[in-house]
Amino acid sequence: MRARDSIYYDLEGPVSGQDNAHRVCAASIRDGGKLFPVLSRYVLTLAQKGEYEPGDTLGLITPFLIEAGVTEADIRAVSAEAGLVPGIPEFFAELREEGCLVWIVSTSYEQHALSIAERVGLPSERVYCTRFPLDQLRTGIGAEELALAREIREKAIGLFREDLESGASDEGMWKLLNPFYRGELPKTKLAQAIAGVKVMGGRRKLWALEEAIQASGSSHLSDAFVVVDSITDWRMAQAVEAAGGIALAWNANWYALPWCSCGVAAVDARTVRPLFKAWREGGRPAVREFVESASEPEDPESGPYYHWLDGKGEGFAEKVVLPIHQQLRTICRGKEVAKLG
Repeated sequence: MRARDSIYYDLEGPVSGQDNAHRVCAASIRDGGKLFPVLSRYVLTLAQKGEYEPGDTLGLITPFLIEAGVTEADIRAVSAEAGLVPGIPEFFAELREEGCLVWIVSTSYEQHALSIAERVGLPSERVYCTRFPLDQLRTGIGAEELALAREIREKAIGLFREDLESGASDEGMWKLLNPFYRGELPKTKLAQAIAGVKVMGGRRKLWALEEAIQASGSSHLSDAFVVVDSITDWRMAQAVEAAGGIALAWNANWYALPWCSCGVAAVDARTVRPLFKAWREGGRPAVREFVESASEPEDPESGPYYHWLDGKGEGFAEKVVLPIHQQLRTICRGKEVAKLG
């Protein structure tokens, strides 16, 4: 197998539209649909200061999942409701027939990532994700600790607002959550539960990609073709782009776009196929040639829109490409999920 016969996919967004952790919170915790965005905003603001990795929300929500009695079976049940991006099963099947390998490098909990992988015909050994032994983590948690988690949850929900990204609630979040996570929680067994969750985001996601590349028979990021869409992917995208591989932004948000080689905004996953075909046959120059010669879509609401990003500057990405990706991202994932980092 040639080095360029492997393709590496993020899962939530490019393969399945569901944000599983957000959906688990919304389905299993009272007002959990408001809790998750608050914690996500908290992690985002601190990640920008280097204090957390993007995606660490999946660890920080653990006390609240335990307090609500959520089980691993519940996560799998929510995952079973997740839709697949149109065209993904067919595209992956075609790649298998051609002798290509598809790898998943995802921040998702293992219960979700492995469930989706099975549905699209991928073996578990080609899935890198967040191990989450939730049923084991709740062992020994006492009533006082659960009461503390319940109290913080109720207060955090009260900080929710539709425009969290404006930053208007940031000060309230820091005053509530910093003392909880850094002062009160470390004194409890709930801290051990969080410590037991190594979220596959940021640097860890890049390390997982490097391991997957080695497992595919290469040792170079320049051989990687990765499909990404959000903040947990930016380090991975940055490294691949810098090495001369292809980091493809799929219906991406602003946290991912500036780090990518090129972008595709579309509703059908098979629109990635001609780019990967060009990559296999002619490498990066062939991908650029295809993208820059692609015509505008006949249907603006379905795409595909192809853009070459490398060398075009942030102004082009922000003013030309981002609005199109936001539009298709919202169509594919819904307004609520599309706003998450």
